[in-house]
Amino acid sequence: MNRSLKTIGNIFTEIQDSGSVNNKIIYSLIDEFVDSPNNFLRGMEQCYLKICKMGTRANKKPIEKFEKITEKFFQLFSQEAHGHKGRKSKIEQDDVYGVLQHLLNFLTQGLEAPNIIVRQICAKHISIMLKVFSNEDFEAILDANVINNLNEGNVALLRSKQPSLKLLGLKIASYIQKFESDEVQQEVVNIATNEESRDIRKVAIINLRVNESTLPALLTRTRDVDSELRILVYKKLMKHKVHLVKLKLPDIYKVVYDGLFAREEGVRDQCTYYLFEAPETTNTSEKKSSEKAAETKDTYSKVKLSILRFLKIFQIKKILIHPHIYDLMEAVVVQLVKSIIQTEKLETYLREFIRVDLKQQKLLNAHPEEIFFIRVVSQYVTKHSTEFSGLSALIDDLFPSLAELSKIIDKSYGKKDLLSTYQTILLAEPLLNSDETGRQAIIQSLRKILLDINSKIPLNDDEEFRDDYNDVFQKKTEQSVLLESYAQSFLDTPVIQSADDLTPVVVRILRKLLDDKNNAFSTLLLETISVIREPIEKGQDQDSSELNEERKRLMKHIDHYDTALKELEEKIQNEKKAKKGKGKNPVLEDLEQEKANTEKERERYVTTLNDIDSKKSKIDIRCLHIACSLLEGCKLALTDPGIMGLLGSFIGPCFQEKNTFVKDLSFKCLSLYLLLDKRTCTDYMKIYKNIIDENSDDSESVPSLLTAIKACFDFFLIFKFGVEEDVNFENDDDEQFEPQDIIESLVALMFKGDNAAKKICVEGFCKLLFNNKVKNPVQLLALLMLIWINPHQTLGDGTKIVQTLSMFYKAYTPYSYTCLKNSEQAIEIFIELLNSVAESREVDFNPELFALEMNEDYFTMILRTALSLMKKDDYKFADTDEDQDRISPSERMFVFLALLASDKDKAGRPYKKVFAKNLNQFDFENLPFFNRRLLCRFISELAEEKDGAPFKEFLKKLQLTEEEEKDVHIDEEELNHVDKQLVEDIKKSRQEAKQLTKNLFTYQVLVKREKRRNQETTDTANHDDKEDQETKETKSRGRPAKNKPAQGKKGRKKAQDEIDEEKDSEDEEVSEESEEDAKTKKKEEAAKKSTRPTRARKTTKKEASSDEEEEESEESEEETQKKATKGRNTKKEATKQESEESGSDSESSQKDSEDEDKPLRKSPRNKINGPRSREGSSGKKGQKSESPTKKGAAGKGKAAAGKKADQKKQDTRKRKQPNKAESESEESSDEDVKRPDKRVKKTAAAATKKKK
Repeated sequence: MNRSLKTIGNIFTEIQDSGSVNNKIIYSLIDEFVDSPNNFLRGMEQCYLKICKMGTRANKKPIEKFEKITEKFFQLFSQEAHGHKGRKSKIEQDDVYGVLQHLLNFLTQGLEAPNIIVRQICAKHISIMLKVFSNEDFEAILDANVINNLNEGNVALLRSKQPSLKLLGLKIASYIQKFESDEVQQEVVNIATNEESRDIRKVAIINLRVNESTLPALLTRTRDVDSELRILVYKKLMKHKVHLVKLKLPDIYKVVYDGLFAREEGVRDQCTYYLFEAPETTNTSEKKSSEKAAETKDTYSKVKLSILRFLKIFQIKKILIHPHIYDLMEAVVVQLVKSIIQTEKLETYLREFIRVDLKQQKLLNAHPEEIFFIRVVSQYVTKHSTEFSGLSALIDDLFPSLAELSKIIDKSYGKKDLLSTYQTILLAEPLLNSDETGRQAIIQSLRKILLDINSKIPLNDDEEFRDDYNDVFQKKTEQSVLLESYAQSFLDTPVIQSADDLTPVVVRILRKLLDDKNNAFSTLLLETISVIREPIEKGQDQDSSELNEERKRLMKHIDHYDTALKELEEKIQNEKKAKKGKGKNPVLEDLEQEKANTEKERERYVTTLNDIDSKKSKIDIRCLHIACSLLEGCKLALTDPGIMGLLGSFIGPCFQEKNTFVKDLSFKCLSLYLLLDKRTCTDYMKIYKNIIDENSDDSESVPSLLTAIKACFDFFLIFKFGVEEDVNFENDDDEQFEPQDIIESLVALMFKGDNAAKKICVEGFCKLLFNNKVKNPVQLLALLMLIWINPHQTLGDGTKIVQTLSMFYKAYTPYSYTCLKNSEQAIEIFIELLNSVAESREVDFNPELFALEMNEDYFTMILRTALSLMKKDDYKFADTDEDQDRISPSERMFVFLALLASDKDKAGRPYKKVFAKNLNQFDFENLPFFNRRLLCRFISELAEEKDGAPFKEFLKKLQLTEEEEKDVHIDEEELNHVDKQLVEDIKKSRQEAKQLTKNLFTYQVLVKREKRRNQETTDTANHDDKEDQETKETKSRGRPAKNKPAQGKKGRKKAQDEIDEEKDSEDEEVSEESEEDAKTKKKEEAAKKSTRPTRARKTTKKEASSDEEEEESEESEEETQKKATKGRNTKKEATKQESEESGSDSESSQKDSEDEDKPLRKSPRNKINGPRSREGSSGKKGQKSESPTKKGAAGKGKAAAGKKADQKKQDTRKRKQPNKAESESEESSDEDVKRPDKRVKKTAAAATKKKK
């Protein structure tokens, strides 16, 4: 035994010292096994333990040699067992299996070792051993114990955080797929779907075992971020022969949708290969590859049959309520024609197709899928007439006439085949220039469809896929389909679920067939409406319609029976009271029998009445559909015959119906009717305002709300309500409201509404902005940006809104210079808005609507998106198109970012770092010398800082050379003026952002932070508990509480009121300003004008003055506490005089606001931030801010200011608080306000403590 172990050890030592592994060494190991198998196994175990120890010392080369030993040993060991058939061999196959089993059991123990290197070495050797053998060998080798150990160890590898261990676990799982446990399979699925590393996901997808449980996870990878992995999924489906026939219907549409509508061409091509790899199309494609077979009639018939079988898989009847899938199937048919038929043979095939299939007799017996295929192919040929030049004349000669197509329409409609009827009507659309006979025939067929209100064509809905849905094939209810139809725009693919939905399609075809110069089209539709409504309209010789007369007669009978039932019920009750407890009562039985008979008779009349109401509703619905299509598809005026009577005789009465569907449809018709006249529209605007306001807080939209939103945007777009002056509307209370009120309501819906309402609002605002129909486009652009970059909006149907905004900004920004300028200013407001919310401790975005975080990655995305929108290469206007500013929008954006990055108050934000990384995005090489000098001013400060290397490099490019300095003279006064004006304009964006913040509270986009609110609630509760505890202690000593108010809520309320009064008195002291303060301020401004300090000196001065202010505030704290009582007494007197001096108050506030608007930046390198406003503490807009130096002077002059009553009264008036949302937003934007707030809290707490 010792000799064998020593021999094996020597062999491994020799391998370690040698440069390579040869077969001689391996045969020496085999000989040792033959001599003593048990000793050999023990020796191998010791060697593997030694390898693991070597691995921990980071000796990689010997480890790699031992991996080669393992691989070569089992290869030669297995060959030795198989290579001596026919004669006796030293090694049997069972010996090989035994050695493998033993070593696998031994190495699997190391898969769960705490040392990562040990686990890695064991996993590598296991994978090498399994690689040598086949699946047939595993069935003989792997017993239950080995399989269990392997699976448990492999689960540990797959769950490891180390990528190398995960890859080894996936490799082991790929060798033993047939024997892997459900746990291992689930871990592989998790890695394939959730792993962040692209390479590991790829290995997991390759090694994933495809079965019923793993297939759904594999199909989710058709939306992987990496296009190569998506291609890999389709290849894997083809490899494992998972054809479309084997998939469920929702999965079929998902796989096809993700593949054919992908951005990458490689994904689309691979999806096409997968689609037509199905058994139904494989043989046909081989036959059509032959030129001779493609031209024969027999081969053509087989090809057509295989195509129809392929289309049967998709169950096209189900997609009429899914417009996006309907468009998808058209793309599938086009790809089918392109892929199966060779390009050079496509024209030959289409010639045969038109000659054989486009005949009346063929189409009469065709299946719905076949007519769909014929329609798509014929329209494809018509649209690509240049590609198929010879087929255009062929279609005119061989295509069925309109008369033949009219017979096909009649037959399909008679069979109640909705899909065939719809597709045949679309087939007739390209042939509307036929002879008059055919035109009249198709007109009659289409008019029959409009007149037939009793025919009901339901959708065929099998229950097979009732519970299987996904985001492509969504589950839809009648209500959801109805909402989708109301939310659609004019150019969207229509939702078809009944014969009524065919009405817009039929009217559209009639519009092309009839010439409207002589009012033929409108006359035909109005006559059709009159014929349909004849049963419910009054005749010339009748007082009322036949249907209404019948309804009145039925109502009389029902009222008679109601009266009789009421009398019978009274008799029954009286009889029960009179004969109570006296056995059977024949009179009572007769009365109950009579009551039952009367109820049956009444029910018969009620059923007839319901049938009449149903018929009347059908008539109204069909007529309203026709009227809506007429108003949408024809140029009309109120003076046209028949149009003036629509509102009073038809639309108005329908709007009063109880049937909600009739009412919603009549409201849509009314909205289209009002587009004919501006004055009439103005009278009805109150209805739309009321509907929007009533449904603004609902979680789900209703049809009337969607119609009102679309109508309002149409009114503003056509009648220019948003830009005209002196436009007012009247409401029900004889009060007036402005168009801006409707805009505000629509903006609120854009944030609070569901996806249907959001989509309509976003599209509507984009239309208004693009057509310049809004007074303040900049703020609206900033609000749309909030939705555009909101991550919550990328979920579900919200992606359509993001796509709409992406297309809008790409088209709007470079459209004109005005649009470019508006977009740049909107970006400034947007960034300032995000910054103010990020810096605020009181305000945050509503987590249910937004998920925004102002980190480096997020700001980088915003900045790069903004710069990409302003690329000069995309401009659609020339320099001479409009009067342009001296400083272009891109230059202004550069200045804005420079000021933002140099702001010391925002040092913790990523603005400077991101700005430095994106400097190369600005191309200012061809700028005028004046502009370059101006930009150098704003970036020079950043270049002088420690981390200003990127700015220094960019500054060198901007600076003028010595020769340019000599040749060009730049007026410094003009430069200073432009500098000052530019800073003032940029400062306005911050003011607009503040105003926008207040509006966002109204839209419920901004809310108060929950942490702050919860903390205040907890503090109040603790304060109350302490009071209760002190009260209990005093009672236990036998005497009442000292200096305590009455117990309970009233006592606590009284104490809280006293604290509030003390806070108010402290606010008076803090807000006082003396005449000495004003003098001090004038001296400071004079000093600023005379000097031009650097930013570093200015910061030092600010810090020193801030320290001085803190010391003075501590010294005056005791004095402030003494004045608290006096403040409470003067509060009432100041309030009385406030109303008397309101005129002077408004003048002073106006003066203050003018002073605030004056630019404080005298030097172009000074900070954009002037002295901060104290709106949060005083609640007064426009009040002058205090610099740090001024605050110190204010502290010294408090005693003199307190003696002057007039000054105190004026400060009391300044304490008028704004509303709650304004106060919170202003406090959050000003950091200097926090210090007096803390001091007030300390003083109030001290006063409460002293009182106790």
